[in-house]
Amino acid sequence: MIVIIGKVSIQPAMRDEFLSVVNTAIEASRKEAGIIRYELVQPFGEPNTFMLIEEYADEATVASHAETEHTKNLGAVLGTMLAGPPEIKQYNVSSTQLL
Repeated sequence: MIVIIGKVSIQPAMRDEFLSVVNTAIEASRKEAGIIRYELVQPFGEPNTFMLIEEYADEATVASHAETEHTKNLGAVLGTMLAGPPEIKQYNVSSTQLL
């Protein structure tokens, strides 16, 4: 399993537009084969900071997702909304368990 966690800070004036665009991308992404989880979360007390938590079955799913129209659209407009550089981390997970 591949887990990608992206953290972005959005310009306050762009917050509503960001939420509209990202929620459209999330809805479409959740319908893709091989995507296990695709969630938007917001750190408490940080109204313009968001994290995308994405779980994929494998690298092929990550590559396929990157080529979708909704992902390309999000990438095209996201740069104009950012208040700073994004932080993106990818993890290769070999196993998980409930705690």
